[in-house]
Amino acid sequence: MVTEPAPGPEFVTAKFALRVFGTRLEANVTVPTAPVRLSAILPLLHSLSDAVIGAMLVSAETTGRKISCRMGCAACCRQLVPITQDEARRLRDLVESLPEPRRSTIKARFEEANRRLDEAGLLDDLRRTELLSAEQSRALGRAYFAQQSPCPFLEDETCSIYSDRPLICREYLVTTPAEHCANPWENKLRGFKMPTSLWSVLARLGTPSTAQGPFHRVPLNLALEWADAHPDETALRAAPEWIQKFFEALTGEPVPDPDLGMMRSFEAPESFG
Repeated sequence: MVTEPAPGPEFVTAKFALRVFGTRLEANVTVPTAPVRLSAILPLLHSLSDAVIGAMLVSAETTGRKISCRMGCAACCRQLVPITQDEARRLRDLVESLPEPRRSTIKARFEEANRRLDEAGLLDDLRRTELLSAEQSRALGRAYFAQQSPCPFLEDETCSIYSDRPLICREYLVTTPAEHCANPWENKLRGFKMPTSLWSVLARLGTPSTAQGPFHRVPLNLALEWADAHPDETALRAAPEWIQKFFEALTGEPVPDPDLGMMRSFEAPESFG
């Protein structure tokens, strides 16, 4: 990865190269030099995720595997979707930026979904998922799916925030017939496995270094209330520094320190994918 000045003194253009499944991926993104929170680089991570998944699908198709996910097939949008803390805050900000009456419409969907989950006796467990055992988490996921509560952003069986959807939604891709998605626990689903989940890398990067145990996951249906109750206390860093730390967490390899003027070239190891 390398950075160079971009138009205006407050931005630099970050260029990164990543080799995935034998394919070299290159991209440019303009980022601010001023200190920002981790959530500010989410658009870059979305682009990286899409590029990695694209390379993965091209590689998989050479063996005859293709995704069966199609527009209008939204069974996964009724599953319990865990997102990172930074994604929860960004979704909250996205909703707040919507014009009326759409903003109120989306908020009402969140409220209605959580009202139904509360009536089903699931809301308390959803608010303390980090305290649940693996078995309890699986049971909660089944119970949540049984409610068939659609994601508040689902409209006409289509994601209304597709370009801003969370990383875990981007990484969830199946190759089995769509009808198997009606019951994800029948062990008939088959899908693509990311070589490294960008979602989990982001989650750990946003967890304070003093935190103990697993990183905190936020159920998407609780994103608005959780973000309102938890101010962003992640470190303020220049965006190139965040990118550096993300690539280090992603690859397990050290990345040269950025100086905001010129970061030395960095390419992820061939072993990724």
